[in-house]
Amino acid sequence: MSHAARSVSVGVRRAQVLNDLETETLLVDEHAGDSTEIERLARRIDLGGFGIVIVLGDGKAARALSRHVRKLPEVRFVFIDASLRDLSLENASNAIAVRFADEDSTYLAGYLTGLAEPMDGSSDSVERVSVVAGLPTSHTKRAVAEFTRGLRNSIRGVDVRVDYSRELVEPTRCEQLANRQIDSGSDVVFVVAGQCGLGALAVARLRGVWGIGADDDGVGYAPHVLAFTYKEWERAAERGVEGALNRTLLMGKDLVLGLEDDYAVGLQMSYQVPEHIQSLVVSRCSEIRASRHPTVEH
Repeated sequence: MSHAARSVSVGVRRAQVLNDLETETLLVDEHAGDSTEIERLARRIDLGGFGIVIVLGDGKAARALSRHVRKLPEVRFVFIDASLRDLSLENASNAIAVRFADEDSTYLAGYLTGLAEPMDGSSDSVERVSVVAGLPTSHTKRAVAEFTRGLRNSIRGVDVRVDYSRELVEPTRCEQLANRQIDSGSDVVFVVAGQCGLGALAVARLRGVWGIGADDDGVGYAPHVLAFTYKEWERAAERGVEGALNRTLLMGKDLVLGLEDDYAVGLQMSYQVPEHIQSLVVSRCSEIRASRHPTVEH
């Protein structure tokens, strides 16, 4: 079971206790397996007995199970870290999605990158930044675009190169892309490519450049990691299950959780980042949160 699935399980159990939930629930991990396993899960759902089905991610499992949603109006589907639009389920009366505003945390990652110095101390600021992305989904493209916007909000004229591995598991392709990017002069490699991205970060470590990734993919504090993004999976699961159960969320719509939602997403910076740079990033984060919660004048 993945880190995300374990955290979601905790959130689901909390929602069950708080709401005296007696209906049977099914949690489907985004790494559910091959098409045979996914079809087996679909048959179990079709046979009935489940009141709520929770599906992680927007990958092949979510896409396969989304075809069963409208056929089973008595079952409530909660898609976490996904968008109903991408799953062609907008306005479905028995489905909701809890989407993380990953673009908030990747914006901050880009903003930090523009303030950082190269790991080898070769210059005062980074001159070229690379992105190793996975599948070119709308979710990934949005995260990459916000990383780039944050970067260019803190430094002008920096060269950004984006390559898609079209792979989320096997690390070899991401290793090749990162190696090629560093050969061309990249000072920082930002990865948003699932487990494949760990290959890119391994190359960054070996080549002596900064890497940025996500804790969901196993990225944490390490000498070569400038920062890593995070998501509050437990909170998303609890909000989603409660919303589906009590109809406190609009069915057929997305609930988006971002910085303004008590840091449902965020960025953890390396202890090696100087305090004055950490302060600048925190100030930018506060500005974003304040802009979404404007002060009401009386």
